[in-house]
Amino acid sequence: MLNKKYNLNGIGWVNVMNRNTWDKWVDSNWFLRVVALLLAIMLFISATWEGQIEEKSLLGSRSGTETVTNVPLELYYDQENLVVTGAPTNVTVDLTGPTNITKSASLQKQFSVFADLRDLPLGTHTVNLGYRNISEKLSVNISPESITVNIQEKITKEFEIEVDYINRNQMEAGFSVGSAKVNPERINITGAKDRVEKIALVKSIVDLDGVNESFKTNAKVLVYDAEGNQVDVELEYETVEIQVEVIHPYKEFPLELTIDKPLADAYALVSVHPETEIVTMYGRTQKILEDLEPNVKVGLDLSAVKKTGNIEVSIPVPKGVVSVSPQKLTVLVTVEKKVEKVFKNIKIQVDDLSSDYSIEFLQPQKGTVDVTVVGAPTVVNNLESKDIVVYFSVIGKGTGTHQSELKIKTLDQVELKLANNQVEYELK
Repeated sequence: MLNKKYNLNGIGWVNVMNRNTWDKWVDSNWFLRVVALLLAIMLFISATWEGQIEEKSLLGSRSGTETVTNVPLELYYDQENLVVTGAPTNVTVDLTGPTNITKSASLQKQFSVFADLRDLPLGTHTVNLGYRNISEKLSVNISPESITVNIQEKITKEFEIEVDYINRNQMEAGFSVGSAKVNPERINITGAKDRVEKIALVKSIVDLDGVNESFKTNAKVLVYDAEGNQVDVELEYETVEIQVEVIHPYKEFPLELTIDKPLADAYALVSVHPETEIVTMYGRTQKILEDLEPNVKVGLDLSAVKKTGNIEVSIPVPKGVVSVSPQKLTVLVTVEKKVEKVFKNIKIQVDDLSSDYSIEFLQPQKGTVDVTVVGAPTVVNNLESKDIVVYFSVIGKGTGTHQSELKIKTLDQVELKLANNQVEYELK
């Protein structure tokens, strides 16, 4: 028992001794130097190995060229005050190098091609193109390598938009195009000074094929020079709204005024003057217009008129007529209070008296009568005795004494009255 215990204690002592030695060695400077040296060697070997792997990977991959088309060309310049013309919109870029890098660059298209014009004065210049964000391991070829551009002052000018029509002869029969309203009517155009100053016409085109009614449409704004070539400029807006009036078949008719309701008894009509004597009718077809009455009759109601002035009447719209022009008619009606004037000793005239007969007036003996004229002073005062005709007829009468009714030739705008409308006479 004692021996066994002794041996165990001997082993523990030895372990204690070894542990103390190890601790001393680890804490020594030499141990730290050796460990640092080993770590440095391991890092060197690791870096060298990775470089060799990368180098082998690059050397082992195939070299090729990728062509990237339609690469946007970026222009650097003062876009607020200048305009650049002559530059292409897109360029082509050839990327040459390791296949894996060229493929990635062509697919991702994260690079850009540009022309820096910021330090150039106005005028024409040839500029080399540059690029960004392309790996240094690739060689780059840009087509074109350089561009010729013209740098000009930017100006803005306002123009009126005109309307032009195509297929006018393809409208339905009898229809025609009237006015057109453009919204907006004017447009601001911006561009290089020489281009804007060349603008001769700004218009929108409207197609009339098969049109038979007024319509609204949107149309592009087009800009042309004096030779009919389109001008490349910047437009305030690309399209405008156009309201097109389409005119139906039409025919003009003379106006005929009639008095439906006369003036009050105390008033006389001097004249009526319509603002127009022609009425235009627009029909659904030309035949409808041809079948209408030759005149457009418009009745006047003068029952409430007591002084000179304008009255307004509507033009009737016959069946089959779409519209009339004018729709309402203004008529100047001149009226005056009636006056009376007596014209004395108006000679009685005999109609149809054969040369084989002679006549002797028995009543009135002188063969004259007095005639009262009632009407507007303007008319009455301008009448003369010779304007008034009183007569009777002897047709069917033989020799002997007869009586006949006197008649008065009608005069416009006045009323004629006889004190006695009977005449007694002897045919010989």
